[in-house]
Amino acid sequence: NTGAPVAVVATEVTNVEKVPASLEATQATLITTRLMARMSTVRVRAGDVVNKGDLLLELENSDIRAQVQQAESRIRAVSARLKEARQNLDRATELQAGGVMSRADLDRAVANHETLLAEMGGANQALEEANTALGYTEIVAPFDGRVVDRFAEPGDTAQPGSKLLALYNPLSLRVEAQVREHLALELEVGQALQVEIPSLERVVDAVIEERVP
Repeated sequence: NTGAPVAVVATEVTNVEKVPASLEATQATLITTRLMARMSTVRVRAGDVVNKGDLLLELENSDIRAQVQQAESRIRAVSARLKEARQNLDRATELQAGGVMSRADLDRAVANHETLLAEMGGANQALEEANTALGYTEIVAPFDGRVVDRFAEPGDTAQPGSKLLALYNPLSLRVEAQVREHLALELEVGQALQVEIPSLERVVDAVIEERVP
């Protein structure tokens, strides 16, 4: 022992692990339609930025608009007949109570009124279905994002379920990586780390959001 001072040097070691990974949007969707109809208008192209609620596509809807008008006309007609049947039923009830009208005539008035009530219910349902179908002819953006691809052109016939546009939210990107098991066991949700993205020549601060076996 010479009495010389002893120095303890602490060094920080950074572990770097290269893993196959990709940038994926957690908010992405394929725009489709529920109807078979001719494409009337396509308002966006690949690369366009859209906001939630923006009109993206329009389908030919003249036939459906005609159905809406027919349903509305039917409701007006049934409503007039139902009003008359209600008045007749009230009058028949009073007359039968006074012994002037037979029970059979009152029953016919009741049956006629109930039949028209059922017809009015069917007319309202037909109008609701027509309006719903009309709403399907205008396709809007479900969230803020960017159009990735466009698969439809005006004049094309859209089929139910066929893809028309691809849309994603560029603000919802995250890194999805394949990590070796022995390393994954040391990682925890919420843990902070740095990620280097060679294609962007950037190193970004990240937090582990999810760990999937």
